[in-house]
Amino acid sequence: MAEIPALLEREIAALVRLGPDCLVICNNTLHKAFDLIAPRLVLSIPVFHIVEAAGRAAHALKLRRVLLLGTKFTMEDGYYHRGLERFDLEVATPDEADRAAIQQIQSQLARGIVREDFRRALAALVGKHAASVDGVVLACTELPLALGQQDCRVPVINPTEVQCREAFAFAAGVG
Repeated sequence: MAEIPALLEREIAALVRLGPDCLVICNNTLHKAFDLIAPRLVLSIPVFHIVEAAGRAAHALKLRRVLLLGTKFTMEDGYYHRGLERFDLEVATPDEADRAAIQQIQSQLARGIVREDFRRALAALVGKHAASVDGVVLACTELPLALGQQDCRVPVINPTEVQCREAFAFAAGVG
């Protein structure tokens, strides 16, 4: 894991040499590595940060307390929590048993296995928390394969989608 920031730094340098207008890292966990190397980077282009995009989306929806769903690492590490808290959000996570169940679902989704029972389980988990949160953040690129707004009574934020919308608005000159 220690080699990831250095590898990311080399890859970003190679990408920047190609002359892009902006940088989008469509991976939740890689943003933790990006934040470690960002002080060393000299970038003249904007970087669309996935956690910040999620925070801005929650703020725009006037959410106060969100349920964070993601890999077990993401839910337990605190990195995403701290990023969302910078937007004056309270962040809740499922209990240990539910975090383990989400991790099992995420592992299957990452292998391309998408089943209806995954949607039902994730929707039930969000439903269990709906009285104590006013939104949910799907902080894992695979979870939107199994859960969407149509499955939940509270707003669902897909950080990858929000981040890409921000980058597109920038590229189109409408942001």
